[in-house]
Amino acid sequence: MTTLDEKISKLESLLSQVPKGTPTYDTIQQSLDELKLERQKAEASAKELEQPPPEPSSSSSHSEDDTAKHPVNNSVFQAIGVIKGQIESELVTNEEGQEKTLLSLVHQGKKYKLKMPGFKFKVLLQEHQKSPHQELYFRVYPYLQFIPKMPPELRFQINGWQLSPYEDMKENEFILRGIWQFIPQYRRPLITVMRNWIEKKKRDYLLERGLDFKGIHVPLLWKDSSVPPFRFNPKADKQGDRYFVEMKAKFIPKLDTFGFVELLSEPTTTFPRHLLSQAKMARIIERRAQRKKKQKESDSSTSKETVVIEND
Repeated sequence: MTTLDEKISKLESLLSQVPKGTPTYDTIQQSLDELKLERQKAEASAKELEQPPPEPSSSSSHSEDDTAKHPVNNSVFQAIGVIKGQIESELVTNEEGQEKTLLSLVHQGKKYKLKMPGFKFKVLLQEHQKSPHQELYFRVYPYLQFIPKMPPELRFQINGWQLSPYEDMKENEFILRGIWQFIPQYRRPLITVMRNWIEKKKRDYLLERGLDFKGIHVPLLWKDSSVPPFRFNPKADKQGDRYFVEMKAKFIPKLDTFGFVELLSEPTTTFPRHLLSQAKMARIIERRAQRKKKQKESDSSTSKETVVIEND
């Protein structure tokens, strides 16, 4: 049986032999985009069902120093839900004079910027051009975009879309699994969703292409929360606990935030295995190097004192 990858490879090879702008080229390109979208949906479905692998050995760090002492739980980090709306396109010109098409999601009269892979963008743009006012159900990942000297902006990354409602999730329903905490860039507590652990081969592949494993942040209103959000206190000798929470939440468009609905499990101080951003990983490596240096200097000093005593 021919796999999706093989079909895509054959079409890409065929496309390279056909002149651009011809009807044949457009037909092949459309088929190629549809196959790539099918592969993306299959990979996304597999990722959602995937459970984190066994806990690594002590030589393989996967979390901050202050959380590494805790056992790892069997859940995953996640922020996903469904929004109904329509697509709006805009042709803009950048500083170099190049034209670029931007897509936004319009929901209840509000416009949200979108993020998606290139081939998925092409397919959605084609569907929008055929039916400009068609409302669709979008499966999305929410996240706050932080821009210097600008208010934080809620955006969505599109995972998929369809004409009919999703069977597993209701409109404006979201599943949030992450760390309940404050961060310096935002005045209210939120959910921080780290990137789930992946095998070294995939990790190295993504790093080679410049991807940083930063977490995302999702704004949340949780009145009378069952556990306090973590807030770092630079003056305190001991910090409070960070809690990993799993919940259902509802999107509140008027406030560009999400509201707590119900817990899916009890909050815990244990985290699923996850990846670190390059900056955090660099800080951890630097701290370890400093500790080793101090230990080496301490051992050297002790050795010199021993020699002096023996000479006396």
